[in-house]
Amino acid sequence: ALQKKHFTLFFVWWDLFAEFLLALFKADEAEFLPEMKSVLTELPDEFAADRRKARVDQFMDLIRTIDSMRCKRTGVFGSSSLRSALKVVQSLTKALKKYFDAKHRYFAPTLRTMAPEQTRKLEAAIVASLLKEPHGSQLVALWTRPLGSTAWSYERTSFLNRLPLSQGSKVVRAKHFTVVDRMVKEVVESGAMALEAVDRIVMGVDERFAQW
Repeated sequence: ALQKKHFTLFFVWWDLFAEFLLALFKADEAEFLPEMKSVLTELPDEFAADRRKARVDQFMDLIRTIDSMRCKRTGVFGSSSLRSALKVVQSLTKALKKYFDAKHRYFAPTLRTMAPEQTRKLEAAIVASLLKEPHGSQLVALWTRPLGSTAWSYERTSFLNRLPLSQGSKVVRAKHFTVVDRMVKEVVESGAMALEAVDRIVMGVDERFAQW
């Protein structure tokens, strides 16, 4: 049976995940999409300003729905159940998969044709954007997860950020990734799979993009 500790555990995972998701959208708007537009002249209709706003609004509604299920005083669920939240996470998973599939479909060919120094500059700009967030070093660790090393991010930022990036990577491995493993073991199978799916899709930032 689901217990109070499972509700608390869910939000340990969720809080960093939600921050990461919003930070990625900010980086897309500030760095990634402007760079794609400079190369392509015009963005595809799928990434027109009105469609991007509608997409972000959809994600924000789902995020707010989950946040509303938490009792702010205790930091755990109020009257809503974990299963209800996981249903919303499943909806979020589907929307995110559609978004990353569209990014890959429209922009991967362009990324493959860009000069190495150009893509490196773009990657460094995204790292810098993520580092501006409250848990920036942890967000960079999530974004670079498929690479399996901090060396990539070290090469795309100031040496002054190396210690925070190293610490952030350790925190994420110790506290964030293990949450999904614990949920898989302790929560009903359907709920665990929902968390595992959204973690795989988002925390990997679609592994095809790690192959720039």
